[in-house]
Amino acid sequence: MIAASVNSKVHLKNLKIVNSQKYGVQAYNGGYVSLDNVTIDNCRYGGILVNAGTVEIINLSLGTNGENSNSGIEISKSINIENSNNEPQLLMNGTISSENDEGVIYFADDNNDATKGFTIENSNTTTDKILANGTKVVITNSNNEIKYTSNEIKDTTTVQGEKYVENTDTTNPTDQTTPEETPTTPVNNSVENPKTSDNILTSIILAIISLGAISICVKKIQTKTMKS
Repeated sequence: MIAASVNSKVHLKNLKIVNSQKYGVQAYNGGYVSLDNVTIDNCRYGGILVNAGTVEIINLSLGTNGENSNSGIEISKSINIENSNNEPQLLMNGTISSENDEGVIYFADDNNDATKGFTIENSNTTTDKILANGTKVVITNSNNEIKYTSNEIKDTTTVQGEKYVENTDTTNPTDQTTPEETPTTPVNNSVENPKTSDNILTSIILAIISLGAISICVKKIQTKTMKS
């Protein structure tokens, strides 16, 4: 096991840690460990123990470690350092992958744990993020899709850091009106324009009057002719 203790910093790069009889890596009581292109596999207790220290993940690959519930990163603060001001912290500054979906982030819940607070942080350039999500924390990818979810956090533990917000659909669906919803106006071809009807009727009356006048004139002409 590789450990960083009080106020010490350990930078691990291009390394494979396997077959440890305890954890592969431990950050203890203020110790700081960064993991850059590091693989941890087949370690007895778990891959990483963040024991009131800080672990920075730049590029981490986890195999099968410990029990199924604790195959990756365990978050804890031992009762042996209960009076210390240090709390566990996890910084995402790149990517993380695991052969197992369960136990990638595991909060200790045994009698040896005295964790009261846990801090999560994401660098500005990180691809994967660690985020608070209710009573759990999640790790998301570049599309904000959840890759891994932790177990339940104890009520006595407070998580500080960025919160997870689900993706929202920003597209505006086009409103489509169905035939049933389309208002229709009944068409009645037999309905006449009142004004047009009145004009026709007036024309007919005038025509009749004109014919009558012509008839009278004709009769007068005939009468005069006969008298002559």
